[in-house]
Amino acid sequence: MTGVILVAEDHPLFLQAVIDGLTSLLPTYRFERAVSLNEVLTKIEIHSPSLLLLDLDIPGANALGGVASVRAASPDLAVAILSASVTPALIAGALALGARGYFPKYLPLDLLSDGIAAVLNGEIRIPEEERQAACDDFFLRYATLSPQQCRVLDMIVDGLLNKQIAAALGISEQRVKEHVSQIMRRLGVSTRTQAAVLARTALLAGDLQST
Repeated sequence: MTGVILVAEDHPLFLQAVIDGLTSLLPTYRFERAVSLNEVLTKIEIHSPSLLLLDLDIPGANALGGVASVRAASPDLAVAILSASVTPALIAGALALGARGYFPKYLPLDLLSDGIAAVLNGEIRIPEEERQAACDDFFLRYATLSPQQCRVLDMIVDGLLNKQIAAALGISEQRVKEHVSQIMRRLGVSTRTQAAVLARTALLAGDLQST
């Protein structure tokens, strides 16, 4: 055994089918299961998994809130989403929060296994159609930013602080804060870090590998 994969899913039949199928395709991994976010957090501490395969709809997760909770509790853990919901906003949001993969529940097991193996190898994986939709959604939101806000976002991506951005653009720090608030609202994220990760992920979309 080379590691543990924790599968978080509250539908027993689907959960068993996924574990049975992946066990045969990824025989060097042991599979653990969780049916709620609380159980996920507990089993992360117990088993130190190599990967969490997370359904956004398990009890307590509150969709992307579950990803945020897991990332806060275990920032180094690789997280991939397995969900029936594949809207661009969810995919982009999950990536912005640090998920390394996003897989629809209808994906064939062999493709799911290939995607998981890639995530375990440090890659980011989402299916091509969903990847393109997520990137399209980002660029539609990005198009609502003013030229000045686009420059601010570029500087956020480069890691500059508000004070540094203000100096570079010759504007007040308060004005930068206003721009940052507008950027977060228009991109649909709650922190500047999420905005930076979302932008970086979309702008480097060509580097993402599809399943």
